[in-house]
Amino acid sequence: MDERGQQGGFFGGWNELFFQQDRRPMHNAFMQLCAAIINIKQTQLAVVQVEPEHTLPTTAPAALMRAQRYFPTLPILLLSPRIGDFSRSYATFNITPLIGHINADEIAWRVCEPPASPEPPF
Repeated sequence: MDERGQQGGFFGGWNELFFQQDRRPMHNAFMQLCAAIINIKQTQLAVVQVEPEHTLPTTAPAALMRAQRYFPTLPILLLSPRIGDFSRSYATFNITPLIGHINADEIAWRVCEPPASPEPPF
């Protein structure tokens, strides 16, 4: 035990871990999503706002899977907020012909609630 009365370890204890999670954005299946559905060159797609670290090939697939719960039939583009003059994006399809037509400042973003879980069959 340390001076705070908590077990040692990487976080010092579960209370500290829980407290630290309260300070940073949590991304889980129960959170709201900031997104929009846009049409570009006769293509309709969902654009989902994510933190820049969720546009990396190591973390983006998990973010895409969460977004697919909200937009199961649309192609999804993950887009990070602009930092300076640069914004990161990730998609599983070729976005090269489309990305020049996307201006994140002009997108009508909306907060999406998680889809309702299906009723149990009994």
